[in-house]
Amino acid sequence: MMNDPFEAVRNVMNAMRLFAGRHDALTSLQALRLATIGSAEVFGMSDEIGSLAAGKKADLIQIELERAHLQPFYAEPASIAYYARASDVVTSVIDGRLVMADRLVAGLDEASIVARVKSRIPRWLELMKSYGGVGTYPGCPCG
Repeated sequence: MMNDPFEAVRNVMNAMRLFAGRHDALTSLQALRLATIGSAEVFGMSDEIGSLAAGKKADLIQIELERAHLQPFYAEPASIAYYARASDVVTSVIDGRLVMADRLVAGLDEASIVARVKSRIPRWLELMKSYGGVGTYPGCPCG
């Protein structure tokens, strides 16, 4: 399962280039377009999302460009497509509403979520053992 949209962009570029046998089969700009308006077109929603235009839902992200892995940054689509990560996103606006600022999701208590997940690890290990798993391996910090 992939949870980083920038990684998905890179994978699509690499797959297209491998399939076509050409390094220029899909440019970084084309790949970013596929990830935005292209996806909206596939789902039949290009009149609502996928690009910034009057009357459309405003979905935006702000990327922290002053990260070592993004340097040197030349304001090229390639810099984003090749090197950006989901963890570089500092601000997110969905349908015109600010949902994340300074990497903090509005209304999300991360500490309580982590505590809740940790509290369920013993039950998860129990289930794994019931299915024939060993639960942990030597040296595993999980128990």
